[in-house]
Amino acid sequence: RVGHFSPDAPPVDVYVNGDPFPGLQGVPFGVLSDYFTAPAGTYQVEVTPAGDASTVVIDAEVTLRRNRDYTVAATDVLDAITPVVLTDTNRPAPYGKASVRVVHFSPDAPEVDIVVKDGPTLFSGLAFGDVSQYETVPAGTYDLRVVLSSNGAVVLDLPGTTLPGGRTISVFAIGFATGGSPGFSVLPVVDAVSPARKPKPPSGGDVCRVAESIPVAARRESRNRPTAAGDSGPRCHGRNPLLASPPIAGDMVRVSTGARIHFGFLNLSLARDRLYGGVGVALDEPQVVIAAEPAADVRCRHPAAREYAEQAVDLLGVDGVDVSVERTLPRHAGLGSGTQLALAVLRSVAAATDREADVRRLAPEMGRGGRSGVGVATFEAGGAVLDAGHPTARFTTDRPEDGSWSVPAVAARHEVPDRWRFLLVVPDADPGRNGAAEESSMRSVVERADAQTGDRIAGIVTRRLLPALAEGSAERFGEAVESVGRLNGTWYADEQGGVYRPPVGALVSSLSESPVVYGAGQSSWGPTVYGVTDADHVDEAVEAGRAALSDADIEGTVSV
Repeated sequence: RVGHFSPDAPPVDVYVNGDPFPGLQGVPFGVLSDYFTAPAGTYQVEVTPAGDASTVVIDAEVTLRRNRDYTVAATDVLDAITPVVLTDTNRPAPYGKASVRVVHFSPDAPEVDIVVKDGPTLFSGLAFGDVSQYETVPAGTYDLRVVLSSNGAVVLDLPGTTLPGGRTISVFAIGFATGGSPGFSVLPVVDAVSPARKPKPPSGGDVCRVAESIPVAARRESRNRPTAAGDSGPRCHGRNPLLASPPIAGDMVRVSTGARIHFGFLNLSLARDRLYGGVGVALDEPQVVIAAEPAADVRCRHPAAREYAEQAVDLLGVDGVDVSVERTLPRHAGLGSGTQLALAVLRSVAAATDREADVRRLAPEMGRGGRSGVGVATFEAGGAVLDAGHPTARFTTDRPEDGSWSVPAVAARHEVPDRWRFLLVVPDADPGRNGAAEESSMRSVVERADAQTGDRIAGIVTRRLLPALAEGSAERFGEAVESVGRLNGTWYADEQGGVYRPPVGALVSSLSESPVVYGAGQSSWGPTVYGVTDADHVDEAVEAGRAALSDADIEGTVSV
């Protein structure tokens, strides 16, 4: 993102590699753009007065590394205008906390402190050009002051400053402090919302980083005031002030989370030190969307969500909650419907009643995360996930009692490259195994699983799958997860009627013939079939999915 913080400079145009950059023409002082996505590399950036391409006031090389967030700012007075490149950490703040940094770009201001009125000092000794570390503070509303470090004289009062929970915030101090126009002011900007995932860019146009709600630290709405049409889409924060207030009891909250694909386990043999170890990826769609608000008791028309709401109320020690299920995943289709619903309900109940919910700690109490930790991990922070599995010594072939285990730790998490896409083909078929049938099947599989298959899977994950993620190769990633899925299928063959359950095998075989589907397989117990593709081949991949259903003479749905 790009900011104009040179107070006496006119509006400017920004050129990148000699070309006008879309959306950065005629940028006035005090404006910070949205985030844009760009390939890693070195760029020649020029800044000129608006409409005067011959007068270059900044000419600099800017190097952007992969998977980094940057703020590129024009600072100081016009005669000494200087480009500054900040690396934005943008780590999500914990729920109920705010992560804040202060950037001092007021050229004539002396060293300043940021203090709470009649309270502690949050930041001290910030001189022009200084960028503080991110500090984590309790979410809430503060009466803040900017004071001189030398004598405590008040430079600026900031009463009623809201620091919302789960937000990462940059506060820019800009303008002239000792006279002149524009005067001294602060510009607070929300950089990230917890948990957040980098969005896939829509086709065409520039992309801003948005605060996604997968899962969200609760988007709040005034009771009796519905969300405006179209209001659920991505928002560019730009120079907006802080986007949301802290939780207010009585408000409705809405929490949403995406499905997940489960590619398979690393090991199902009791002969190895660790058991299970899931590999999977978070999806933006389809979604679970839960709305909740405080109530005297538990109210919910959705049977499964009501059960989870009752558990959440007991775990959090609150009186009650009114829960509505606005969207849900198809049940037992291999997309993580149970875990995502349970955790979305838990998070919504906590947010609606002003409680903090440690999802990872409480998930076992709700019967989630007993074998695979992929569903919990993708709910927490998205991405492609490898969990560490459980120590085999703690497990028998029977599922432990709810609450008697810990969710497996995340061994590796990678952000999914922006241009990757996942094809979902969901045939009209019987649901995947669940409940007692799933427990019985897993018991049988674990009792006879050979260790050598797990060793082969571990090699694929370490030598092919993880490197493909790190290098951004959808082709090699697709080949790796298809291999992981096929090997998992050899463990399940006696239980599900083959390496893939019917009719998944026919669909996978058809998709594997498509040059734009780089790998295909069965998610969990199915019947959902996934395919790995990229943004350049979405239409062809959808056609391949439809052709697979047609060739197998099966009805179903296809999406990306």
